[in-house]
Amino acid sequence: MNRYPLWKNLLIGLVLICGLLYTLPNFFGEVPAVQVSSAKATLKIDTAMEAQIEGILQRANLVHTGIFSDANSVRARFDNTDTQLQAKDAIERALNPDPADPSYVVALNL
Repeated sequence: MNRYPLWKNLLIGLVLICGLLYTLPNFFGEVPAVQVSSAKATLKIDTAMEAQIEGILQRANLVHTGIFSDANSVRARFDNTDTQLQAKDAIERALNPDPADPSYVVALNL
């Protein structure tokens, strides 16, 4: 027999649901990725940039698990962080020949 008022049982249920939502990201592992976005308003990221990044990675002999683009950036995913760091360096050298005036921002993501 339940001797507790309904509001206490509902409060316990609410706390359990909030705790489950809070721990949910821990069930999904981190995926190393490199994100490329435009540093200047005049440069737009499009599907040609996706193909260009794939070509850069192929020339550097780096294996990616997928290249995805959205309205403002292109992301390339990798199996491990070592490949991620090598890819960041290769992409940055290819897209930004002048480090003092970069056209694209190349960032590491997890």
